[in-house]
Amino acid sequence: LIGDGNASKRHSPFYCGPDKELIEEFERHLQIFGDVEVRRKVRLFNGLMITYFPKAVADILSSIMRIRFTHPDSLPKDIFDAPLECKVAGIRAFIDDEGCVSSNFCVDQKSKLIISQFRQLLNSVGIECEKIGRNKTTGVYKLYIFKTSYKAFLETVNLTHIKKREKLMKLIKMSVFRTEQKIINQIQYKVLGLLTEKC
Repeated sequence: LIGDGNASKRHSPFYCGPDKELIEEFERHLQIFGDVEVRRKVRLFNGLMITYFPKAVADILSSIMRIRFTHPDSLPKDIFDAPLECKVAGIRAFIDDEGCVSSNFCVDQKSKLIISQFRQLLNSVGIECEKIGRNKTTGVYKLYIFKTSYKAFLETVNLTHIKKREKLMKLIKMSVFRTEQKIINQIQYKVLGLLTEKC
């Protein structure tokens, strides 16, 4: 809900996105509250899926976690003292929504406090990040995960978002290949140096 959801006072709360696997996972998680009725719609012009759910669920979550879902300004404080599996689930959900995997791996967020707290949360499970940057044009904050933490992220957190997970796996393979190629080049350079000395 902090990512691609909304729970304003005047409208039915919803979660939306183009990825069916994330919508289905969200609907499964709602069943923690019992037999929760959901209503799914698909926007014809862009294929975006929206799943609506009872307002009572959003109100309970907001009260228990002491956060707001309309223009959220912080992560739930309890998540920082939660067991590892809860932290991991929170990180996975947030990056499934707000993460970007292209030539690098980063998270976008409008709130500076949320992105700072998320960095702290990642560090608490052993995932190292660079300093937080800001796009001067959009005002959006970016948090880049160090390449040396990609494999640890995949092993510890993983992703539900299939395409993002596949892209991250490719980045890891490319990084391994480049490291191996660098070692091979160093060995070749040393061997060439030894041969040159003997000649």
